[in-house]
Formats: sequence, C-alpha cells, structure tokens
Amino acid sequence: MLFPTLYQLAAKSVAQQIYSDSISIDFIFDIKSSNGEFRQLLELDPKNIEKLKTHKNQLSTLTELDLRKCKIDKRALNLKSFRFNALEFGELYHLKKEFPDPTNIHGIDIVSLLEKTLNEITQEKMVHLGFSGKEEITIDWEEKVTCLKFS
Repeated sequence: MLFPTLYQLAAKSVAQQIYSDSISIDFIFDIKSSNGEFRQLLELDPKNIEKLKTHKNQLSTLTELDLRKCKIDKRALNLKSFRFNALEFGELYHLKKEFPDPTNIHGIDIVSLLEKTLNEITQEKMVHLGFSGKEEITIDWEEKVTCLKFS
C-alpha cells in the first residue's frame, strides 16, 4: 500500500477548503500546485469546474485539465485565460446546438469548439488533446485542427 506524500495530503486539504469556500486565496499557485489543486477539486465534485471562473487568477498557471467526469456547458468552456498543454474532454453531446457540425446533423464541430474556447497560445503549445465521449465528430477533424495553430 502506497501512502500519499505530504504534498498530496496538503493539496487535498487545500482543495477541500476551496470547495467549502473556507479559505481565502490571495496568491497565484505555481504550475504543479495549480494542476494538483484543480485535479483534487474535480475529484471532490466534477461540478467544481465552476471554480475555474471564481479562482481563475489564482489558478492562472493551470496547464492540464481533465474534463471527462464533468458535464460542461458553453459557459464553463471559457478556457481562454489558461495556457493548456494537455486537455481531455468527456461527453460533449449536450453541446451539439452550440457547435453543430455543418456536414452531420448529429455531429459536433470540434474545430469550432476549440477555436472559441482556447486561446492562441494553447492552440500553439497543445501536446495532448483527448476526447472520450461517443459523439460523432466532424469528419477529418484531425486535419482541420492542425490547420489551427496546433503544432
């Protein structure tokens, strides 16, 4: 059995206090802490995706985001404040109206979704982009995404 590190215990404790709004954060987390804290927040409750809005300044160094357990809407997808290098999407079926695929009535236009939700720096520096939902995605989306700023 592996015991958690002191860092992991501290990250979980801080995340619980952020979750319950019992801590005042007046500093900016470093990259490791931002990623760790937000990972812990989403493990506590996937609805904590909303905390990105309220703590975007403190979590401004967030570089990794896993949304597979989150039900996200267009408002929660305003990710332009962050410079991600890894982003994992979950179910997107409920975003069909906001990002319809012009070639498939049942599909989602991933290119449009990425253009409207990510800033140019993220588009240039993205290393990992994942989709785990069962939605129909725009045909040839990979080719179209590489035409964005993705390297």
